[in-house]
Amino acid sequence: MIRIAIAASMVLTVALSMESYGQHGFSRPLESLQVNQGFGWRLHPLTGLPDFHNGTDLKADFQPVFSIAAGRVLRVGANAISGNFIIIRHGKLQSHYAHLSRVLISNQDSVFQGQLLGLSGNSGRTTGPHLHFALSYCGIKIDAMAFLKALCPPDSPAFPVPSSVKTNLQYKKIK
Repeated sequence: MIRIAIAASMVLTVALSMESYGQHGFSRPLESLQVNQGFGWRLHPLTGLPDFHNGTDLKADFQPVFSIAAGRVLRVGANAISGNFIIIRHGKLQSHYAHLSRVLISNQDSVFQGQLLGLSGNSGRTTGPHLHFALSYCGIKIDAMAFLKALCPPDSPAFPVPSSVKTNLQYKKIK
């Protein structure tokens, strides 16, 4: 429970930091944002077992993926779960991009806000093409939903979240 409270407070901290930067310090990881799966406990769609989903899955069918902010590439790699992935450090914040079909940057590269990183895809363990986007703050995974909502222009409606996607506050611990 303490870890959840800490993570929730960090989401607030990141959201408040974004307000002070405005939209000039951050950009969207995709041109359009539509959530397929939120952060938190779920039944894994492939295994059917309880699983903590540490990111937000965004609808993306082999579309360009962009850096949310200036930073340095910590790791470019591939594994059986995440497929092709990128991790970028932006100070205390890290952004994670997974299931990519193509990676256009290398380890230790410096990237700028909005830089093209690669293409979304279907690599690793997935049910279909999408972008798994995750944030870590001081090494702890946080819910990216507030961050992503803050990237929507103030004069537009919030990005679409299907009713099947629960917010972090709606999740109950799965036994």
